[in-house]
Amino acid sequence: MIEKLSQITLQIDGTHLTCFDIVQCMLNLNDTDMRLLQRLLTSGGMTSYQLSKNLKKDRSTIHRSLEKLIACQLCFKKRQSGKTRGFVDYYHVIPEKDILRKAEDNLDLCYSKIKKTLQELKKK
Repeated sequence: MIEKLSQITLQIDGTHLTCFDIVQCMLNLNDTDMRLLQRLLTSGGMTSYQLSKNLKKDRSTIHRSLEKLIACQLCFKKRQSGKTRGFVDYYHVIPEKDILRKAEDNLDLCYSKIKKTLQELKKK
């Protein structure tokens, strides 16, 4: 938690900080997760195969990132009938405003925990 705030502080001091920098830091996402998230925001639903080709990453890497984004409730999959056979999973992200709200909620939680810890230290 403190590492997250330290990262944000360093970025604020050194460079221009974007909303996506804060999202990445507060939701503990790596660069691949963020590239995938941004691609889905601009492209809509895509398969893991399409994402793999588009981002030039191995499908297993894409799948790990997708599972992480699903676990963070930033992404979800819809299963649709394939054109030739079976089913195909299309991945979608939640609206950008909801992503930013989740990051803000995480930041608020982090701040509250740190403030509570500091108050407990003052009592000692």
